[in-house]
Amino acid sequence: MTCTHEEDDQLFSHGCPVNEATSGPGVHALVIGVSHYPLRKRPWHPRFRSLPQFEDVPGCATGAACFATFLESRFLDPAEIPLRTVRLLLSPTEDELPFLPAGRWQDATAVNVRDALERWQEDCDSNHDNVAILYVAGHGVAGPAAGLFAFLGGANQLNDPYVESINLMAVAESLKTCQARSNIYIYDCCATAVAPQGTSCGIYPPVPVAASDYSGREFQLNIMAARMGAKGYTISAAEGTLFSKAFLPLLDTAGELIGGTFTITKNRLQRELPEAVRHAHPDVPNIDGKEPSVNGEHAPHGINRPQPAPSFPVDFLPEPTSTALPLDFCIRFGGQVVDRGELNGHQHTVNLPAGNYRVEVAWQDGEHGTCRSFYDLCVDRRKQVVAATGEESAQW
Repeated sequence: MTCTHEEDDQLFSHGCPVNEATSGPGVHALVIGVSHYPLRKRPWHPRFRSLPQFEDVPGCATGAACFATFLESRFLDPAEIPLRTVRLLLSPTEDELPFLPAGRWQDATAVNVRDALERWQEDCDSNHDNVAILYVAGHGVAGPAAGLFAFLGGANQLNDPYVESINLMAVAESLKTCQARSNIYIYDCCATAVAPQGTSCGIYPPVPVAASDYSGREFQLNIMAARMGAKGYTISAAEGTLFSKAFLPLLDTAGELIGGTFTITKNRLQRELPEAVRHAHPDVPNIDGKEPSVNGEHAPHGINRPQPAPSFPVDFLPEPTSTALPLDFCIRFGGQVVDRGELNGHQHTVNLPAGNYRVEVAWQDGEHGTCRSFYDLCVDRRKQVVAATGEESAQW
């Protein structure tokens, strides 16, 4: 089957098959980053005077571009569904331009964003096993009456800034009747005041008519940045935002073993993302009560399968007694020895790729001679274990 993407459909990454009998499932991603908000020179309409003008938020476009690059270079769907398309739309500040992939992104104008949303939705609707990914960074607004909006760069120029916004809740609703069974939404948006009544409903794709064999969305995962305000959550044009700097590395390390394979999961992201944001930069403001959130569900096979699997330090500790005996230990993976050594009252640290290991421990007992014990060791994060027993320290 020949790829149906048109020449004017500018794609950051394009991996559609050329001569396959059927197109097959794929991962389809739309990535939008808005940093530049030209200021308005004329007064607001009275209805919107309570809204401040949106200032530039340098780092949003950089962070979005980094996520698109991650998808192309380091993302592997755990069910081995191939990456088919990545669309990248940006409104960068001038300082961000040197850090962006030249010639591989479109301007995030309202017209381009609407077109990209519709084309992305069409791609997502092509196969039930598709994975839909939407990443949006920029100014945002959230509230019970307002829904969830992300503002585009022209928002300051209109009497109703919501005309230049993406209605993120409506986007998710429109994907509900798409064939893509798995949806992942990632929003790196700050929160401003709740929208006034009577605003535009924003930009979103039309709700498609469900096919006769429609199976429906089965999994929706939502990942949202800490709501800290524009100046609190950006870092710089070069380094992106607090969220992007904290989140992207976790897509390689915040996982667990599923069927013996290291896989990024919601539970680990949920546990590690707030702490990662706190340590993303030396000048992070207090985010207590404003932590990033991870909710919903992903497919049973997880979010990402890093290749190669990451390595983690494992500290083998002597027994916490003054009479601890010297130990010889051997670590095996699939029957192969990966490390051996002697523990004589001191800690021994070894970096091990994520996986399941078998540890053999031997020591000399004056009455019984050489004694041996064995235990299984699951390495999916940094750990400290008592070498003699395999008991884990609560510290990690």
